[in-house]
Amino acid sequence: MGLRGQVIRGPTEHTVCPTPFRPISGLTFHGGYAWAVTYHTFPYQMGFAQYSALPDPAISDDGRARWYNPGAYVECTNTWYYNPNGSVAYVDFRWHIISYRGEIRENPDSGCGGDGGD
Repeated sequence: MGLRGQVIRGPTEHTVCPTPFRPISGLTFHGGYAWAVTYHTFPYQMGFAQYSALPDPAISDDGRARWYNPGAYVECTNTWYYNPNGSVAYVDFRWHIISYRGEIRENPDSGCGGDGGD
């Protein structure tokens, strides 16, 4: 494997927040549960965005809880990286959750998921 040239970190700046958005892992981890939600916001929000998540209510990955009115307040940035000759090497987009909103309630039958047994 050859040596890779050194890149120089440039400025970090706010950018437009994407919509819809889903974490790379496919899950959001919040309140002690994993949630398969997709975030939506109004297009072209610069830097900070208030996202709503679907489905609503969301059901946790293990089926033990529901997240009502799910959402997140998010910061979106680009960090620029340059080659030693000044050309752009790449741009690193980041989507950082600042806080969540909504209410998480555990299901009353979270242990068995059914009517029980004899």
